[in-house]
Amino acid sequence: MTFEAAVTAHAVGEASANELELLEAHPDEWTRALRRLIFETDDALQSALRATGEEREQVLADLRAERDRLAAVLLERTGDVIGGVGEAAVPGSRPTPVAPPPEAAEEPGRLQLQASWADGRVVVWSGGPGVPAGNAEDLERLLGETEGGGIAWERHPSLTLPGGDNSDARSAPIAQTLGWLVGLGAGQLAGASAGPSVQWLAQVAVWATKLVAEGRMVPVVRGSATPSGGGRHAAGRHRVRWVPALVDREQLADLAAVMPGSVGALQPTPQPDALLRAVMAAVVDAVSRAGAARLVAPAAVPEAMSRVEVSEAILAGLDGRAFTASSEIAGRLAEELKRWASAVTAGSRIGLSVALDPPADDGGWLLTVQVTGVDKQPLPVEHALVVASGAKAQQVEAQMRRVERLLPVLRRPSTRRGQVVLDVDEATELLFHTGPVLAAAGFDVYFPKVSRRRPQPQLRLFAEAEGGASQVGINQLANVRWSVLFDDLELDAAGIAKLAAKARPLVQVRGRWVHIDRTDLVAAAEALAERAGITQLSGAALLRHAVGLEGSSLGGPPRVDGNGWAVEL
Repeated sequence: MTFEAAVTAHAVGEASANELELLEAHPDEWTRALRRLIFETDDALQSALRATGEEREQVLADLRAERDRLAAVLLERTGDVIGGVGEAAVPGSRPTPVAPPPEAAEEPGRLQLQASWADGRVVVWSGGPGVPAGNAEDLERLLGETEGGGIAWERHPSLTLPGGDNSDARSAPIAQTLGWLVGLGAGQLAGASAGPSVQWLAQVAVWATKLVAEGRMVPVVRGSATPSGGGRHAAGRHRVRWVPALVDREQLADLAAVMPGSVGALQPTPQPDALLRAVMAAVVDAVSRAGAARLVAPAAVPEAMSRVEVSEAILAGLDGRAFTASSEIAGRLAEELKRWASAVTAGSRIGLSVALDPPADDGGWLLTVQVTGVDKQPLPVEHALVVASGAKAQQVEAQMRRVERLLPVLRRPSTRRGQVVLDVDEATELLFHTGPVLAAAGFDVYFPKVSRRRPQPQLRLFAEAEGGASQVGINQLANVRWSVLFDDLELDAAGIAKLAAKARPLVQVRGRWVHIDRTDLVAAAEALAERAGITQLSGAALLRHAVGLEGSSLGGPPRVDGNGWAVEL
């Protein structure tokens, strides 16, 4: 009994107990054998499509049925789909789509490592402008030069290049190639032999990994098999997949615009935007599932048939493991998850910008929300809702509900929706706390500059000498005035009292808005109160204050400024 025979027997539902035991003991080899058999069946299908005769249709039907069975098992085990051979295949062509000419950016006359995307797998091959297609040895050499030789690459049908040459190819799941791609994209691995297609995939891998690090992904639930049973008690296999969220639209468009054609060589009709999203989704899913696998998840029942049980099965399966659950309940939960995540996963170009203007004469801060993506220029919310089409208007409403949940002050009655005046306490909360949350949620934020460094108070002594230069001496008196410095901001007792009356004191220092801690204001007020009666000091006393011998509740010696001998001394 060969391993492939056991795989085939299982696919047709005729595996014995010993064959099942063998397959379950070697899950990775089982998956590789499924892929290998599918590729071999595709080769046979392509040959049958070129054949003629009475038995052609029967042969094609048998091969398609065999492929469907193998593909169904692969889908059940991994959730992956491998595109098949279509009827439109041109006689004489190979099952693998023809790769386009290498990009002009490649070094002419040099064989380079190329990469194409195929249903969650990275397919590598060798090629270059004006050079013959590479063979297996060339491919191994290029993989070694780019430090990708340690990956468990599997056989893949060779690619036919525009000149008619066949280039040997290998493939591996994105989860196995991710570390290699990120290393290339981050410049940590040698990439001199990597062609533009490999470099582009590496850039996408780095970006998608960064999205996960920033928490910009959400889970979705997908069914992976036909339900068993019938009616409300039908059960099916389901699994959790992770998708990117809050993807920067401009960065997405820029990266799609420079996608090398060879990346989509294995796609029937490659669309850069759709292909980029597919690669990003696969990377985000691989990274997220790897992270979730490190969590200690609660055990789930073998077959989840209630809402609570299905919810627990979803939590236990965040690492992508398939679970059996009621198809009806799992479907409802999947739809609820989809609606919950739609505002951050939809590919819409509709966005919101949130701007905060510095305070006017009355002390109010104007908060304004505008809509982008409806017109060439940002529009006020009410204007955008009027001119937008039905679908876009719904997207604007959905985005407004999101921002209003994060920023409830926008629900305050106002003459214009999306425009409200904030007091200093609300502005402080927005600048230092809610603002970063809005940016992380994917909104464009335009706020005045702030400083998150806490300004330290320092006592300031301003001395003005009495009399002429001939009267200089340690006993000579000088008029003094006391204040407190918060960086470059000077406050006297009245100014401190005014700020202390606010719930959250906010001032502008060096062009940035700073939140002054209330405890520092109290300490500053006490320091000035202690010295309120000191309006004159001798030269000796000035020296004692300057070197810190008199002490200060604010810490450190006061800063001594002024004019005449009092400062020179």
